[in-house]
Amino acid sequence: MKKWFFGSLFMMMLLLAACGGKGDTVSTQVGEDSTDNEIWEQSITGYVADKDETRILLLGKITKEQLNTMSVNELLETARPEAYWFKVDNIDQYEIGQKLEVWPTGAIAESYPAQGMAGKIEVLDDAE
Repeated sequence: MKKWFFGSLFMMMLLLAACGGKGDTVSTQVGEDSTDNEIWEQSITGYVADKDETRILLLGKITKEQLNTMSVNELLETARPEAYWFKVDNIDQYEIGQKLEVWPTGAIAESYPAQGMAGKIEVLDDAE
């Protein structure tokens, strides 16, 4: 009886392990027919809080005053979950403190901050 019970338990565990997915997919796309080169219809608006050689850190849910008085780590906590590293073509066009509207292209990694490619960028006036 014990052999049958443990044998059945082993088979169920084996079946569950075989049916489970890899679970390592960490990206989403807007629209069912999205491809890596499509620019999203939905945009993301925020302030440039940091940048590196090829990317800008765009934060939503923060004010210009917060941007000028808080550290990047404090800003990331305040902006949660609206923080995105966007890879851009010409990093020299963008400065910390600028307000941008970004239309991503392709997938966005669901890390925090999220990561993706900027398909289109518009510099906004702070009064908007």
